[in-house]
Order: sequence, then structure tokens, then C-alpha cells
Amino acid sequence: MKRRPCFYISAALLAGILLARIYLEFFNRAKILFLLISLVYLIYSTVADKKQLGRKYFNIMLIFLLIGFTFFIYENYKYTSSFSITNYADNKSHSILASLKIPISNLEGKYYYFKPKLIDGRKVKYGLLKVPKKKLIKFKDNDLIKFKAVLSLLEEQKNPGGFSYRKYMKKKGVFAETWQLKNVKFIENGFSLLKPLIRLKKKLINILKKLFSKDKHSFLLAVLLGEKEHLSFEQKELLQSTGAGHLLAISGLHIGIIILFLSKICFKIFFSRRLSLYFITFFTINYLVITGGSVSVIRASVLALLYLWSDEFNREGDFLNLLGVTMIINLLVSPASLFTVSLQLSYVLVTSLVILSEFLRAFNTAAVFKASAAAQLASFPLTAYYFNKYCYIAFLTNIWLIPFVGLLLPLSFFLMIVSFFSLTAANFLVPPVNLGIDFLFFLLKIMDLLQKKILIIATPNLFIVLIYYVVLFCLPYIYKKRIIPLKRKQFGRAKIILPLIFIMILISFFVNPDFNKNLEVVFLSVGQGDGIFIKFPDGRNMLVDTGPPGADGRNANYNIIPFLNYRGIDKIDYLLITHFDSDHAGGAEFIIARKEVEAILIPSSLEKNKYYNSISQNHSKIFKLSEVNSFQIGEVYIDFLNPSQQNFTDDKNDNSLAFLMQYGDTKMFLTGDLSVKGEKRILNENKLGKINILKAGHHGSSTSTSAELLDYTEPDLVVISVGKNNYGHPSKEVIQKLRKRQIPYLRTDKNGAVMLKSSKKQIYVDTFN
Repeated sequence: MKRRPCFYISAALLAGILLARIYLEFFNRAKILFLLISLVYLIYSTVADKKQLGRKYFNIMLIFLLIGFTFFIYENYKYTSSFSITNYADNKSHSILASLKIPISNLEGKYYYFKPKLIDGRKVKYGLLKVPKKKLIKFKDNDLIKFKAVLSLLEEQKNPGGFSYRKYMKKKGVFAETWQLKNVKFIENGFSLLKPLIRLKKKLINILKKLFSKDKHSFLLAVLLGEKEHLSFEQKELLQSTGAGHLLAISGLHIGIIILFLSKICFKIFFSRRLSLYFITFFTINYLVITGGSVSVIRASVLALLYLWSDEFNREGDFLNLLGVTMIINLLVSPASLFTVSLQLSYVLVTSLVILSEFLRAFNTAAVFKASAAAQLASFPLTAYYFNKYCYIAFLTNIWLIPFVGLLLPLSFFLMIVSFFSLTAANFLVPPVNLGIDFLFFLLKIMDLLQKKILIIATPNLFIVLIYYVVLFCLPYIYKKRIIPLKRKQFGRAKIILPLIFIMILISFFVNPDFNKNLEVVFLSVGQGDGIFIKFPDGRNMLVDTGPPGADGRNANYNIIPFLNYRGIDKIDYLLITHFDSDHAGGAEFIIARKEVEAILIPSSLEKNKYYNSISQNHSKIFKLSEVNSFQIGEVYIDFLNPSQQNFTDDKNDNSLAFLMQYGDTKMFLTGDLSVKGEKRILNENKLGKINILKAGHHGSSTSTSAELLDYTEPDLVVISVGKNNYGHPSKEVIQKLRKRQIPYLRTDKNGAVMLKSSKKQIYVDTFN
């Protein structure tokens, strides 16, 4: 404790935040835990002096535990407080007086933030508002502005494995967003220390844009200034798929290289070491602010500065103690950051590099091999848990990437500094930087070709992740060199058993046994469109429709792909496209490019468009189906009832593939966008009886889900796949029909993913929200 007080204090602070999280989510357990901690304190306080640890150190730890607990509770209180802006996020227009907050970390982004002072004349204290910056370009940071806008809560997570934008922004203090901004009126200028730094960063951004082409300056803006707005999707995907994604976040690697570069220059230029340290400290603090002060930047900056200053005070820098200081700062700035992947990865990686270095020293390899191996071993479980994938080529990539970036980054950084004073002088450095970036992406493309495919890993159990780290960090202790023969003998068995346990745990991440023999149907929330996942009892699966393409053609990347990855699914046995409207087939090309698709089922109509063309050009196993087709998958029977084999219409919706799926006593009717006309034809041919589950046709449009269909089939539940739209879906007429007949219904826009499980006899219904 005396040697590493900050390490133990940070542990107490962390424990307090964990205790607060447990308290908020599991109140009864928290009571027990709190009593346990109190008991430990009473026992420890009575024996502390005997153990020569000092009661005062333990009291300090207890104080920080309470600070962590209180801070986290307070941060959560802000969101639900009567003074929070969430009370006004009701999708209605409000009159607002607020200070403008320009995010210095993302000046090239599309959004600014407001810090409201008054909403409808009432005082507001907590939360920021996200706002499109289009109408606010002329204003400066902290200007006081009056305006009217519609307020709403941010998008929440709606599918298993999806991303909760609301939780993510809540940790940043952003509680709501604005729509229909109008009557914007400037009130007064506000004081802001950030204004000169914003001007400086804008100048640097414009200089880099002048000196480099778009693909080059977009990369440099990301790695030098943290501005990722202009990076293309292809650039991001290539970097992430080859294990080089950490370059896109200003991290410890960047800070370490930059501070090392600065130190070498400053210690030669300035006449005294202390003056050099003052300059490096001033520069680092400003750079930290300009790049947004992420967890990893704070950790790396503080750690580096403490090491540099330790010699000035004749203090030996103990790594764990200094790491504790950085953890204390990060958790006091944002207690909720403890539960972010950025903090967890940042500290696990840097700790592993130190702890595992001695263990890996036994292997006679270069330091860069050991560093890459330690980084991969440490990052693997968290990457699997949060992202459901692992780039095995990352080990090889980082062996050459770290030294390469160690040359490219200082050169690019030096160019940026020189360009601030002279564009002419900077132009001499442009060709080598251009060459370096080209060569970097050339090597990354080779890595991507070597890898071929990223490993998809189903979300592992959190307990397995924790056990993995316990065993991993025990390995260096077990293999530590010991002089006394007796101790060597004691650890002999452990040297055999522990690695075997570690290997078994590692293998468990890749083994995903499915003992569930139920029929599972998940109506995913994909926005205004359809995306239905079916897992058959024999293990095979089917994806019915792929949702809309979205503004960038990659909507599936935000809902269907994360869900499939969460389940560890890399192969789709059947991709069924009910028809080729964009809201049903828009994500097909994107999904086919990223998942192995065994067979594609489409309607046997004459409908052809760009979505049909993209599928037919990229896949050979395409089967055209109509009402005459049916097949069996295990014990599940699928009978296609539409389109009619002889009466194709000009209406694409009426040519939709519609099918009845039966498993034991369970019957589900999935209708695509089938209209009332198509429903009547099926009813007239007497192909339907009583059903359990009905998917409302055409997203609940008044042109589908007729009264006759509801009366004839008497569904136990109707599922409406719908999102934000301008069509009035679901229509009031359809909702009234359901309510009149007392038929329960669920909507993917309100309830999130609708998850059904059938055991032949019973159907279990659950929703994500």
C-alpha cells in the first residue's frame, strides 16, 4: 500500500463505481454487498496496525470507494432528475434558451450541442442537446442562443447485438436531440477557453486539406487530429478488418510516439531539461484537449508526463502506481467510462504489455513479436465480447505496423507543425508522407487478402471472459524464475495445468453448441422495412428480407449484421427475398458480400431492378418460387401461397412471396407486402385456417391485413414490422381492426425486435424493448 498508494486508491474508486452499478440494477444484492464491505472494514480496521499497513491508508481507500459510489449515482440521477432535458423530449416543439457547445474533437462532424438553460421558461440543469450544425455555422462556442425545436430522445438499441446510441451518448452527457430547428436568435457572446484552440484546429484542418488529396487528408485528419468524418467506409473497413483500427482513434500509441518525438527535439533545443518539460507538458495538455481527451489519450498523456517528470523530483516511477493515477483521473472525469470498451481495452492492453513481458521473455523472439502477441492475447476476449469478431491477421499486421507508424506518424506530425508556419516548406514533406500512406494501405490490402475472412464469435459469457483474464495474468506468476528448489517443485504441476485450462477457455470462445431445439423467429427492427431471422430446430437458418438500404446503402450493417454476429452466425442457409422493393431487398448485396449464403429464394415473377441484378450477378444458387412450391426443413413445413403461378400482376406487392410455416401446433403466416387482393385470393382457395402468428402485410398499411383475413385466421398475435416513415404506417384502420377484435399486436419500432420461440405445443413471446 505504501509503495503503490494510487494503485490501491484507484481500485477502491473502481469498486465504488461497480457497487453503485450493482445498487442501481440489483438493489437487494447491493444491500448484501454493502454489509459485506462494512464487515470487512470493521475486521480490517482492528488488525490493520498489526499488519503495519496503517489504518489511515484503509480510510483513504474507503473514502474513494464512497466517492466512486456517489459520483456514479449522481451521474445517473442527472438523467432522471426533474431538471433534466429528458422531461421535455416528448416529440413536441419547445422554446429553448441555450449555450452552444462546439465539439472540438469533431469539428468536421455534422452536429453541435446545446447546453439548455431554460426550456419553455423553466430552468434546466442537466444534459446536452444534439443539433444539426447546418444553421449554426456562424455562431461561436458558448454563444447564448434562443430558438424553437422539437425534442426527442436518442435512438435506443432495438435488436440483440445492436448498438445503443442512447446509452453511448448518455455517457457523454448528451440526453436528447433536436428536430425542426427554427426562429434561431443570437442573444450574447459567451466566454470560452476553447475558442483559440478551435481556431487553431480549424486552421490545421484547412492546411492538411490544401496539401493532400481527399483520401490522404481524410486519413491524416483521423490519425493526427481525431477527425474521422471524411474517412470513407472502405478505409475504415480495411483498417478494422486487418487489426489496424486502433490507428483511427488517438490512442496511447499516438501519444507515446508524439511525446517521444517531441522529447528528442525539445531536449536538444532548450537549454534546460525543466524548460523542455514545461513545453512538452503545455503542448500535451493542449493536444489532449484538441483531440477530445479520450480515455486512452488521458491515460497515455498522464503516464508519459509522470514518467518524464519523475526524474526532476528524484522519484522512481512505479508503473502500477502511475497507472493508478491515470485511472483515478479518468474515473473522476467520467465514472461511466468504466463500462466502456475504450477504457477496458486501454488499461487491459497496457497492463498486459507489462505483466506478460516477463512471461514472453522466455520465448527467444524480437520485442515487437512479443508486444504484438501480448496485445492480441489481452484484446481477444473484449473484442469477442463487444464486437463478436476477431481479426487473426492482426498479430502479423501489428508486427510491421507499429514500427512503420513509428516513422510515418512523427513525419506527418512534423509536416503539420511546419505547415502552420510555411506551406512552401511543408510541400517538401508531402511526397514522402503520400508515399508512406500509399504503402501503408498497400500492405493492409495484402493482409486483408491473406486473412480472407474475419472470425465471427458469438457473444461469450461474461464469466468466461473474467476467468480468461485471471488465468492469463496468473501465467507470468506461475512461470516466474525461482531459486529455491522446493518452490520450483510446488509450481511444477501448475505449469502444466494452468496452460491447459487457458487453452480450454480459449477454445470455448470458438465453440458455440446449440442445444435449443425450438423453432425461433425474430422480427428484427430494421427501420421501415422487413428483416426476419428464422432458426430451425435442426440448426439451419433462414433470413427473410434484408431491410432498406439506408442513406449510405449499409443499413444492414447497423441491425441485421450485428444480430447475426451476436449469434455467431457466419453462414445463411436460405436468404428469402419476398420481392424486390428497396425496403425488403435493399440490404441483400451488403449481406451477401459479408456472409456465406447457401441459397437464395425469390418470387417467380418478372420483376427485375437493380436489387435483383446485384443478386443475380453475385450468386449462382437462386431458386424462383410460387404457390406450387413447398418444402420441409427438419420438422418445419413451409408452404408458399403466393405469388400465383398464373396471375402475375403489375403490382410488385401482390407478387410477394407469402408462406405458411408450421411446426407442430404452431402456424405462422408471413405475408411480405401482400395486398388485400392477394389475401382474398388465398382465402378463396381455402389455403389458410386458424393461425397463431400473422405478420401484418406491407408494414401495417391500409392496403393489407383485411378484416376478412383477421376473421378467417383468428391470429393470436400480429407483428408489424415498421420504422419511422412518411406513409402513415401502420395505418389507423389496421390498428382499429386489431383492437376491435382484441387481437394483441407488437411493433418493431416501439417494441424493438420481436422474438418468438415455439416448442411445437407452446409459443413464447418476448420483445427486446
